[in-house]
Amino acid sequence: MNRSRKWVADSIAQLVRENDGLYPRDQNVWFPTDQEALMNATLADMNPLLEFYRLETGGKSAEKCQRLKQFLQVIL
Repeated sequence: MNRSRKWVADSIAQLVRENDGLYPRDQNVWFPTDQEALMNATLADMNPLLEFYRLETGGKSAEKCQRLKQFLQVIL
């Protein structure tokens, strides 16, 4: 889904969590609206999203952002 985005301002689609079929919005977890929001996210924003998707939460802000970009397939 997110690989087909054409512009940085295009929305990032929420991905379902495979083990229970939930989306971040189902758990009131912040989710970036677009790539700029992801790039400007705080650790307080990213950590719950990383935990929601059961991704590694360690590292610096840039590493966490890259981890989310890779998982969400934000490739622009």
